[in-house]
Amino acid sequence: MEVSRSTNNGLVVFVIAAVLVALVVNAFLAKAGWPDQVGPTVVPEGWKWVDQVVGSVWVLLFAAMGASAWLAYSSKGSESASHGRLVVALIVICALYPLHTTGLQVIPGLVGNVVVMILTLGVAIVIWRSSRLSSVLLAPVAAWLAVATIYLVKLISVNTPTT
Repeated sequence: MEVSRSTNNGLVVFVIAAVLVALVVNAFLAKAGWPDQVGPTVVPEGWKWVDQVVGSVWVLLFAAMGASAWLAYSSKGSESASHGRLVVALIVICALYPLHTTGLQVIPGLVGNVVVMILTLGVAIVIWRSSRLSSVLLAPVAAWLAVATIYLVKLISVNTPTT
């Protein structure tokens, strides 16, 4: 498959746009003081790395979602536009994550992780027919959400008072 310069430009635009969304969300969270002002203060042993890498991981995940959206849009077939819109919708849902988890609270975050993971897997399954690579690029999002969900369960565990 030969890729034209304009095609490469489209990919670059989609990836940069998605990364910019992630950077804006990260800046908003830093300015708002999230998650430092919310949630438990005791981090499970061996899991401090999650808090240290979460912002960078999401920048990479947004880049992957941007590439996925471009691949879905540029794939051949009558469903390419709707598949591209599905991935863009997933980007928006991920960008709004801090809001629909009530400011990164633990329990809403846990529910949010599961819901967004299911949505991510659903989008990946739907777009598989038109672009397998686009679908595969969403796998790291689901994987990270699984890690984040385990982390939140452990946070709840170590921060729940025993009677």
